[in-house]
Amino acid sequence: LTSFIFVKMRLPLKDYILVGIQGLLFLAFIFDVSLTAHQLPLYTTTIGLIVSVIGIAIFILSILQLSTSLSPFPTPKADGKLIQTGLYKYIRHPIYTGILVCCIGYTVYSSSLYRLIIVALLFLLFSIKVRYEEEKLTLKFPRYKNYMKTSGRFFPRLF
Repeated sequence: LTSFIFVKMRLPLKDYILVGIQGLLFLAFIFDVSLTAHQLPLYTTTIGLIVSVIGIAIFILSILQLSTSLSPFPTPKADGKLIQTGLYKYIRHPIYTGILVCCIGYTVYSSSLYRLIIVALLFLLFSIKVRYEEEKLTLKFPRYKNYMKTSGRFFPRLF
């Protein structure tokens, strides 16, 4: 079955490794290990929950805007299109932004040092994955380099 997937999809092994690590980190985030910080004040946990909901909204909106070009793999789909509207006008990878914002918010809400470590690892993984993905996107879409100059990687460019 594994060889069938590799042959059928024809993606580089690195794509599968990055997505596999991402899945493991998501799974690790779900389960909390007893590395809980001191309970934060109610207003802090409320802010964390609000930030988490904002992250979910960014994530969902990003998926909807990406539409049929959506793929969990860094290599762009053969029939994929370069989206530069909506959130993608300001942020090149708003799906990752939504995930990170949601996880940071939930980490604050749950006062979890363990989850903070997982979020840091997710950010590191996303940074590696994005560099690889942007190499692929630059090859597929010649105007991607100009797009990189006008949009931020995870957050909008302020200047």
